[in-house]
Amino acid sequence: MYEIKTDIHTHTIESRHAYCTIGEYVAQAKKIGVELVGMTDHGPAMGGAPHFYYFLNLSAIPHMVDGVWILKGAEANVIDFEGNVDLEDRILKKLDVVIASMHESVIIPGTMEDHTNAYLNIVHNPLIDVIGHSGNPNFKYDYERVIAECAKYDTIVEINNHSFEFRRGSAANCKEIARLCKKYGTYIAVNSDAHFYTEMGVYGNSIEVLEELDFPEEKIINRNARVLLDFLSKKKGIRFTGE
Repeated sequence: MYEIKTDIHTHTIESRHAYCTIGEYVAQAKKIGVELVGMTDHGPAMGGAPHFYYFLNLSAIPHMVDGVWILKGAEANVIDFEGNVDLEDRILKKLDVVIASMHESVIIPGTMEDHTNAYLNIVHNPLIDVIGHSGNPNFKYDYERVIAECAKYDTIVEINNHSFEFRRGSAANCKEIARLCKKYGTYIAVNSDAHFYTEMGVYGNSIEVLEELDFPEEKIINRNARVLLDFLSKKKGIRFTGE
C-alpha cells in the first residue's frame, strides 16, 4: 500500500469553482496527516480565475502554517499548441510549483500531433514542473514520446485522482500513462485536484492503478514532504525553511 503524504494540486475559493480557503486545507491536512499542501489555483485564462496580481502576492503566505507545509503555485492553462501558458515567465519564476494543464474552456482540442507538440514544449520549459491531468481523452497525445522526454528533463507527470470520476474516458489513459512512467523511470505526482477540503489527500483510484502496475515508490515524487521539497529545492533554487 502506497503512503502519499502530500497533495500538490488543490484549488481554493480564488478559483471561483472551488469552495474552501487555504486555512481549511491546512486544518484538514493536520487532521488526516498530510504534510504538505500545494495551492495551485487556475491561471487567469480560466473563467473566474484570479488576476495575475494574486500570484505575484503569494509571498505573503508562509511556507509553513501550523506545522503543515504550503507550496505557493499555480495550475497554468495551456493556451496554444506551442505549449505557451497564461502566466508570464516573471510570475512563473516566483512560484514554488507550476502545473500546466489543458482545459476545454481555454483551448479547443486539436489533433494528437497538436497536443504532442504542446506537451513536448512544456516539458522543455524549465519553469514548468508538472504536466497536469493529461489522461483527458479530449487532449490525447503520443504518450510514449512525451513521457520518455519527461524522464530526461525531470518533468513530473501527474496521476490525477479527480480525472477517474470527472473526466470521462480518462481511466484507461491514466493507467497507460502510469505504465509508461514506470517503463521510462519518469517521476509522477499523485494528486487529488481537490475543489473542497474533504477531497484533499484522497487517492483511491490512483493507488489502485499503481498497485496493479507495481509502480516503484521511489518514483512518486510527492510521497512525502521532504522528498518533494528536496527535489524542488534542487530544481528551482528555493530555500524551504518553514518560516
